[in-house]
Amino acid sequence: MRSTTALLVLTMIAAMIAAACEPEPSDDAVMLDDAGEPGDADDADDAGDPGDSGDAGQPGGPTTPPSPTDLEGDVILRNRVALDMPVQLRPLAPDVELDCAAVEQDPSAHLPLASFAAGREVVLAPHEMVVVWPHEPGERPCYAVRVETEGLGARVLFWHDGEPPIQRYPASCCDVWQSVVELIPVDGGWSLDLLGNTWLVHPALD
Repeated sequence: MRSTTALLVLTMIAAMIAAACEPEPSDDAVMLDDAGEPGDADDADDAGDPGDSGDAGQPGGPTTPPSPTDLEGDVILRNRVALDMPVQLRPLAPDVELDCAAVEQDPSAHLPLASFAAGREVVLAPHEMVVVWPHEPGERPCYAVRVETEGLGARVLFWHDGEPPIQRYPASCCDVWQSVVELIPVDGGWSLDLLGNTWLVHPALD
């Protein structure tokens, strides 16, 4: 009887020691969601899946899935600044014909300011997206758009027809596709930059 009681006491002591060694949950690491706000770490697996709106209904995510028919285009600009941003989008002038192969080698050198039309100004709310140049498939062999806004200066976007293809996007979302270019704050918010694939985004020389 004594040996049984002693064994029970030792078992209880071992369990108490094991419980005391378990680490406490830490509040130091905070997962930031796509809007720059604290979010759930469980949402991290969904953040990088193109076209996946798996955050719908989850804390920090949209309450309803975004409509897939809001925008239709090939290259999309998204505002990642926490302010409404006026952006000038200047497509190629109607009389400009590009040597696509030559431009591809050095887009900045082959796309001076004179190549572009006056374009249009759009004001993008945070996370809002816009098609930079609405067009039909096969309208040109290649395309270029000059993007201008305060704090950014200018950047040139260049791509071939069908690369990327025209497809449908939500007007505002938290997913990033290959053809989405993002306007982001840099240098502590004192200036802006365009974040996108290196084959798509290029400096403007003037």
